[in-house]
Amino acid sequence: SRECDSPTIVYPSRTLSIEPDLELVEGFAKSYSGWGLPMGVDIETVPSAKQIKCIAFAPQSDIALVVPFIDSRKKNRSYWPDVESEVRAWLAVKTLCEGSGPKVLQNGLYDFRYLYDMGIGIRNYRFDTRLEHHAMYPEMPKDLGTMESCYLNDRPWKMWRGARDGRKREE
Repeated sequence: SRECDSPTIVYPSRTLSIEPDLELVEGFAKSYSGWGLPMGVDIETVPSAKQIKCIAFAPQSDIALVVPFIDSRKKNRSYWPDVESEVRAWLAVKTLCEGSGPKVLQNGLYDFRYLYDMGIGIRNYRFDTRLEHHAMYPEMPKDLGTMESCYLNDRPWKMWRGARDGRKREE
């Protein structure tokens, strides 16, 4: 395997934008909405408040953009500085979700419902990693962390979040 080639673990290089400005979000939507190739889409929610915390888009395995909406560090809990900026961010999300390329989701029916409540559809929803994994390995857990450990040579995805808001990193 890949680990045999080196005494250290070599992780893939990725470009992850987790605290973007509006210009980056809108530029990303303009660049990738007509992409035509598969786009990974995943949301994080605050179920008790029935709110979308953030939405991630990955047009390639090494590029991802997170569009945040809730920021617990701020008094008003909004990531965006004003209503106009947040509306523009939602329009960019809508553009990406309703773009023509195939969408790949993880537990997509859950995400689909939250987005539907925001007036956003998922156009060309083609593949659900959770359902596919469960069909192949029904005895295994179906959470994203487990699946990532099976299929990717990378650190657990939860390591990418948490450091900036004071939570413990999971390693």
